[in-house]
Amino acid sequence: MCIREELAKNFMRLGPTLFKKISLRPPEMDVSMQQLGLLFLIQSENGKPMKYYGERMMISRPNLTVMADRLIAEGLVERGEDPEDRRVVILRITEKGAARLAQQQEQAIKVLSKRFEAFEDRDVERLNQLFTEISLIFDRMADS
Repeated sequence: MCIREELAKNFMRLGPTLFKKISLRPPEMDVSMQQLGLLFLIQSENGKPMKYYGERMMISRPNLTVMADRLIAEGLVERGEDPEDRRVVILRITEKGAARLAQQQEQAIKVLSKRFEAFEDRDVERLNQLFTEISLIFDRMADS
């Protein structure tokens, strides 16, 4: 087995375990995890076309439209036009959306921090190092 196949196998094995162990769906969160992810992406990449967000999140256009429409209806995101091409829909976060995202992130951090209390300090430090390295690797992948 080549190292890339081994990585794929490990990724497939670990992904569901991570999701199950640290799932962030406390009742206080009033938007879905996917909507929260889209809101976070819009905040960090504000003013990009819907197509861009769909590609980054690997979501089909119809599903992204439904998610964006819900966020727009709640006043968390606003829809705009690209000045160069009126057919292109641009998404921007609103002040209300930024405030809601900050609130949801704060709640998620509390929930996760509580779950991580079971870990020893050295394990938390190592996980922080590993996630930093993983983020750097995936950031390079997105640029290629």
